[in-house]
Amino acid sequence: MAARFLRDFEPQHARRILDELAPSQEMRKPIENFDSIPVVSLEEAVEPLLPRVSNVKEMVSNAKEKCDKPKDGLTTNESASTMLYLLEWEPRENSFYIILNNTLRDEDKEKLKLWQFYLKLFISSLEKLPSVNQTIYRGVKMDLSAQYPQGQIFT
Repeated sequence: MAARFLRDFEPQHARRILDELAPSQEMRKPIENFDSIPVVSLEEAVEPLLPRVSNVKEMVSNAKEKCDKPKDGLTTNESASTMLYLLEWEPRENSFYIILNNTLRDEDKEKLKLWQFYLKLFISSLEKLPSVNQTIYRGVKMDLSAQYPQGQIFT
């Protein structure tokens, strides 16, 4: 199965699972008072990001257009928040997920405050989706085998 997966793998999809950065080994503190952050519309959630994320209004419009009547039990805002994360823009560095992931990796956690409303909406949408039991493949440009001893299960 893995061989078929790799054979049929589209090069543009490789960018989604390849990561040149070493994964962080340190536990991050949760966002303060995350549970008390209200779930707002996607437009409201990205409002603080306007100076940081170019074309975010266009991205939101595009995502909401594609998620007009979601069939997964999510609201349009919830579904579009997930779509917004998945959209890829040119240049790639302007993609929403790239900017968010870089912010999550940043040592300066103050930068995350701009993202708190989006993260609340995004996480609440992910929590509503059903769990699946599947193998996920992820490529990195380094040998991580020492971090994953044989015989152990990682989730």
